[in-house]
Amino acid sequence: GFDLGFIYDISEELAFSMVINDLFSTHLAYSDLPSEVIKGSLTLGAGYKPSTSLKLAADIRGLEFADLISATFFTKLHLGAEYSPHKAMALRAGLYQGYPTFGFGLLKFLNYAYYTRELGHYPGQIPETMHMLSLSLGF
Repeated sequence: GFDLGFIYDISEELAFSMVINDLFSTHLAYSDLPSEVIKGSLTLGAGYKPSTSLKLAADIRGLEFADLISATFFTKLHLGAEYSPHKAMALRAGLYQGYPTFGFGLLKFLNYAYYTRELGHYPGQIPETMHMLSLSLGF
């Protein structure tokens, strides 16, 4: 596939983004199964940083016009906030596909997140709850 993304910083506090996934569509062919086509999709996002310790973000993934007036709209909406009272700690909360999320980061290398993702077509159909713990090394 071929993806294309843009970020436009309006100011130090405000930025907008756009990502086009599978710009030319992706064709998958299997020897024993019928071929598939992954159609292109659009993601629109925005980020706002009202202070050095608070960040807010929102995006809509896989956007099509028909989704704006259907139940599937909320499975594509993502909202988040991060509060960092100092460099060693970050507290995070948000909405992922209509479900609440929370997490934290310590010392920029340990991160935890709790979230639920929707595997069905509308919120509440087939929710899957996840806990994620990550360790990062940089050099």
